[in-house]
Amino acid sequence: MAVCFFNNDLNSRYRCTYFIENDFFRVSVEYDIFDEIPSENGVRSIGNNNFQTRDILIADSDNNKYYLLKDAYYAGNSNRYTLLDNKSVTIFKTGIYFSHSKYDKLTSLPETPKCTSIRIFSKDFIAIVGNNSYQKKKNDDELIITLKKKNEPVDFDIATSKIKRILFNDHWEQNEDWKMGKICIDITPYVEIQFKRRQNYDEIYKFVYEFEIYMQLFTKGGFKVDDIWLNIEDTFYKFKCQTRGFEYKERKYYVVADSMASFLKKCYANINYAYTNKVWLRNVPYAIGMTSRNIEDSFLLYYKFIECFFKSKNEKGVSKRFIAKAIEENYKFKKYKEDELSCLSREIVCLRNHYVHSGYFIKNSQLRISKPKDDPTFQGYTVNADFNWLYERTNILRKVSIDIIYKDILEYDDYSY
Repeated sequence: MAVCFFNNDLNSRYRCTYFIENDFFRVSVEYDIFDEIPSENGVRSIGNNNFQTRDILIADSDNNKYYLLKDAYYAGNSNRYTLLDNKSVTIFKTGIYFSHSKYDKLTSLPETPKCTSIRIFSKDFIAIVGNNSYQKKKNDDELIITLKKKNEPVDFDIATSKIKRILFNDHWEQNEDWKMGKICIDITPYVEIQFKRRQNYDEIYKFVYEFEIYMQLFTKGGFKVDDIWLNIEDTFYKFKCQTRGFEYKERKYYVVADSMASFLKKCYANINYAYTNKVWLRNVPYAIGMTSRNIEDSFLLYYKFIECFFKSKNEKGVSKRFIAKAIEENYKFKKYKEDELSCLSREIVCLRNHYVHSGYFIKNSQLRISKPKDDPTFQGYTVNADFNWLYERTNILRKVSIDIIYKDILEYDDYSY
């Protein structure tokens, strides 16, 4: 059984078991957390107690695994009362933790570790970029596999206010099992983001999520992060942090005809999601995020993205007709006549106003399309706002949002999202 220690206090150990989920690390510790509640006249008041978060070092020597959980929080407890063997177990959870093959590397970490660079590993890079360390030659007489121990990284020539450079390389491990007659070579390429100044560990999720956004824009569901390493004082630690992520479809479908390096350079220059001064750019994930949201939420998120984009341009009069302007300039699947565009844009605005002011319920699916104040010639009417009507207008906003990202922000005339 593993043992754990709280807040780097190696003099007090507790037996524990642990389980790693997709987004969380859960550890069950033989420890009664209610002992932390101060007593008054010998009585402890147990109720809505706010227990402090803590760092938990886990040593699983049998499996040569060591973890350092950061800011683990109380997530439940269980007690067993018997005559001879009472037992209390407290559960802690966190979404941020380090791991290393040597426990003393974890105990030597400061309370707030700062890193000089991060490595984002993904096997999806193999299909997208390839790997430089591996070479294979084959002829009638022999098969020669060459693995470079040291490989010159590829510099993507990217820099931002926080990032010094971004490099591409690969990491490999080779294992032999002659009893089974197996030789295994495990190759995982990575992108290394080097910082101009050291970054706190609890800020790393911003850079990881930013990179995931750009790869979602590049390959549309064909990228996921396998591992993250942090370089702290010239030592690399495996690291886990929570990001929202995107749906992974295991496909290699590229949205634009451009290299990954060139595409990323445009993203970091024109979006700079993590630290942009243009607040509206932080709405980009709304346009490319989950398609499994309910249709009303999706409609409002697309609407918000389009509204913020056009209002950021500060063009005269655009605030009153930005939906019509967006459909006219960024919806390339159909060209509407002037009267059709006027009705369609007004319907979208009225639907948005109904959702914001009256909620998602539309009685009998009948939505009143009111006359705008600045257009005396417009005649109000009522539409049947059934699912197909809602879907068509939501899909128009989705395609407009995507076109804004690729054409207006990233400057790609041709794309296939």
